[in-house]
Amino acid sequence: MPRRKTPKRKGKPLRPPAKRYRTHVLNAQLDEAYRAFCGEGLTLVKQRLETDSSPLAQAFLLALRIECVNRRAKRRKNRAEAQLYREKRQLIRAFIAHGMAHGYDLRRAESAEPGQPHVLYVYLPGCEQISWHASLEGIDLPSDERGWDGKSCSTLRKLEDAIRRCFAGGSLGDQRAVPTHQSA
Repeated sequence: MPRRKTPKRKGKPLRPPAKRYRTHVLNAQLDEAYRAFCGEGLTLVKQRLETDSSPLAQAFLLALRIECVNRRAKRRKNRAEAQLYREKRQLIRAFIAHGMAHGYDLRRAESAEPGQPHVLYVYLPGCEQISWHASLEGIDLPSDERGWDGKSCSTLRKLEDAIRRCFAGGSLGDQRAVPTHQSA
């Protein structure tokens, strides 16, 4: 007996593309972070980092803002998406200026991502490698020989772990950021 063909489904494909799945994971992580980031919620953690004037606290705050804008842009499809990506570019430039002024290890690499020809690799004290795709035209950064660490959809988690370590012992706004160790 011949095998029957499975009828084609109209609309959504049987298996969503990897990019759509990755965006779904990133959005779910962001939603959860607003509720439970560092046990307090993302909004409260960002408010506490704003009250801390140490360079490391400000670097973490900028990194959180970049990641939130990046993930919110993935949810939108229209003018709002373009505005959020413009905001991401501005925040990345501010982050680079802050990082260079305070001697943080910032690197760049080439990317095959359309519209995003570079990857910004960031090595903050007490934090694993974090990265964003961006256009870094006109910004002089050393190239990164180490490459991507292979941890997908992990920037927000890495930031949460680092903030917990660097601001251990209580309220973020009540103490200075003192890294527990330096990243390579």
